[in-house]
Amino acid sequence: RYLEVFDSIGIDNLHGDRIISERAPDGRSSATVFAVRGQSPGIKVGTAISTFVRRKEHSGTTSIYYRDFDQSNADDRRQALLDSLNEDGIWSGYTCYEPTLGLRLGFKPGVVGAGYFEWPRLTELLPVSFAGVKTSRDEFLIDVDRAALEKRIEQYFDPKVSEADLTKAFPALMNGSSRYDPSETRKSLIGRKHALGEIVRYAYRPFDVRWAYWDPDTKLIDEKRPEFFGNTGFENRFLTAGERNRMGVFYKPQSVTVLGDHHLVESNVAIFPATVRQDSQNLEPNVAKSIKEALVDKGVSSTQLFDHILATLNAPTYEIGYIDALRIDWPRIPFPGELEVFASSAELGAALSALLDAEIDVEGVTRGSLLAGLSAVATPRGKSFEVTAGWGYSMRRDNGTRLVMPGGGRTTVRPWTDAERNALSQIAERHDLDLETLLGLIGEQAVDVHINDDAKWEGVPSKVWDYTLGGYQVLKKWLSYREADVLGRALTGEEALHFAKTARRITEILCMGPALDAAHAKARDCAVPWVDGKPAEPSSQK
Repeated sequence: RYLEVFDSIGIDNLHGDRIISERAPDGRSSATVFAVRGQSPGIKVGTAISTFVRRKEHSGTTSIYYRDFDQSNADDRRQALLDSLNEDGIWSGYTCYEPTLGLRLGFKPGVVGAGYFEWPRLTELLPVSFAGVKTSRDEFLIDVDRAALEKRIEQYFDPKVSEADLTKAFPALMNGSSRYDPSETRKSLIGRKHALGEIVRYAYRPFDVRWAYWDPDTKLIDEKRPEFFGNTGFENRFLTAGERNRMGVFYKPQSVTVLGDHHLVESNVAIFPATVRQDSQNLEPNVAKSIKEALVDKGVSSTQLFDHILATLNAPTYEIGYIDALRIDWPRIPFPGELEVFASSAELGAALSALLDAEIDVEGVTRGSLLAGLSAVATPRGKSFEVTAGWGYSMRRDNGTRLVMPGGGRTTVRPWTDAERNALSQIAERHDLDLETLLGLIGEQAVDVHINDDAKWEGVPSKVWDYTLGGYQVLKKWLSYREADVLGRALTGEEALHFAKTARRITEILCMGPALDAAHAKARDCAVPWVDGKPAEPSSQK
């Protein structure tokens, strides 16, 4: 409508959105132009100046003029904006950009690789998805220790334990709201004839699977997602994906086999099952009827489709090539026209799925003899595993809920030793890479992550340490919940080993990057155009 009504449109993007932690090109946090040093922090939301021109001789337009002012310092950005007023011509210094329907007529320039909009959306391939569970009472309903959780649940269902005692021990549990009456909820649950709740494995954060109490009745659990719960428990798999990606970053899908939290990804996303339970007896692949026919035509299984999707969305070049489209819509997936390409991508996806899922042991990575070179990654050193290096702290909201916030912690960044480089060379050889390429993938430097003054995990590759999944820096996020003052105890030996295992999982995932990119390139090059919810025309098997 704007393009029809006006003859020219100019956008000055002044950035500065602190709500989504926007950062300037130099990496520094970006304040809005309304911030005045020493006087005002300004506002939290990013700002743009839009100039709309309509002439007497009106004809409309098909393009806009766009420019960025993205200096990290608000004073510098304001000055750059003022200096631009001296330029010759109203649109001098702007980029002329033609909005497209594929990018929803966005007024910010975007470029997407050829053929992308001919591919099916993820929701066309996997039509069923769920939202994650929202407990709103995490401190009471979720725990890393099953025994501790069982003890709390027993107290809750014991009529002899008073509400006053529960309120003192767990403020958020007994804090009411318009949707939750703690006293009536407890009476109802204690008074029912059958105990319907159960303690289950629960994907709380990336690579952080805990125990949770799940109950189908009342609002003890805020949003129970019974349809999600009903599709767990038979080795089903799930991947996460969002319709839009905040902060200009694509949230690569996670793979889990258990019930998941709505904050499993930093912003709410959909959780797609590989299989859907129709009733107590029947399970069906989560694919549309037209897709089933296309899979049969190609001799490809629904499991291979699921794995191909996971591989595609984790290919590093996928995010780079399509990020402008991924900001505003569901990801699209190339549907390979060649059987060999489909099968190869799916094989990578299956291996990736196991590495991403903390509940699945991977031979040579998390169990058995370690694959060549991995013993040098995140080696635990020291005797005491009490986390006191400042990785996290807790605070209370007014409603009694506890928030765990990440701390700065302590790391030592250093060059790889000769012995470590020899070990890394073995990792490179396993993945058909040279050492320099490997270091480009996992990190040129080693990071020693301190547990306390005497203990640490030694030799975490720098890009493994920085690795994010679902919007979280995985290893640091896990540590923030294990600080002694938060956890209430020291780590067990198995928990300290879990950190090392996770670092090794991530190392192997990053090493898969070139193979994932190669598989994606082949799938892209032989992708079948999508028309009316199905491939445009059947392709012969190759």
